[in-house]
Amino acid sequence: MPAPPSGDRQAARRALTLVQVILTEELEESLTELLAAGETLVRYADWAGAEADRFRRGTWPGCAASIRRTLANLRGLERELPAVTASVGRAADDTRRGPDDG
Repeated sequence: MPAPPSGDRQAARRALTLVQVILTEELEESLTELLAAGETLVRYADWAGAEADRFRRGTWPGCAASIRRTLANLRGLERELPAVTASVGRAADDTRRGPDDG
């Protein structure tokens, strides 16, 4: 795969910071809360009827599995971020030095 075109290194650093903030402070927490809320609905004994049954047996199990997979994927991305950050930093350093600076 060819390298993306050269661009604004500050934009790349801002993007990395944004990814880190969203992953660590927002998205994971929100998805975890969503998973807990859905599980609460599944266990709510006073909720009965066709909609409750459809949610418990159809809608929620697939959604919960997707949320769990998403959380696992996001945690993997979070583990990779230090290496990505270092790589972006090296690319910025290489760009500043130029081809003749060795």
